[in-house]
Amino acid sequence: MSYSFIDYKGFPIVSPQPTGEPASQFNTAFSGVAEHIDDTTNPHQVTAAQVGAQSYGSYHRDITFVLGDVLEVGTDQTNHVPLTSSGYFQSLYAIVKSAPAGDDIVFGVNKNGVAIQSSKITIPDGNTSGSSTDFSVSTFLVGDYLSIDIDQVGSATAGSDATVVLGMECM
Repeated sequence: MSYSFIDYKGFPIVSPQPTGEPASQFNTAFSGVAEHIDDTTNPHQVTAAQVGAQSYGSYHRDITFVLGDVLEVGTDQTNHVPLTSSGYFQSLYAIVKSAPAGDDIVFGVNKNGVAIQSSKITIPDGNTSGSSTDFSVSTFLVGDYLSIDIDQVGSATAGSDATVVLGMECM
């Protein structure tokens, strides 16, 4: 049995005969791929330089905090999340399953126990989500840690099952 791989122009890359160990078949099957990596005549082709730039540049990372059940006011409401890279904070989103009633829900995100926002993230009374990009502390280093405070909940209905997502650009 023989099989072929063809490139986007319809030219065969290889036509191996499957013999020997599976690893050697794999190596044989993909032996011609390298010559096509930097073929820029294909508008959908990614060049090796583009792949390298993405591999070694900055990258986006989300940290997700989950606060289940009915929310209660308190400090240090989550496990501490260690940061394993350096970078800067970009965005903050919060969502709840059950909306607050009577007052807003207010979350404080902390780096090493200190608030990273001057205007904390708020889920308004009667709503289920909120977002912010306002950071008073915008950078972080390897070894810093994050935690969440709940500064306020709804007075008639507290709100429940919150998820807070912090978007970061890492270096």
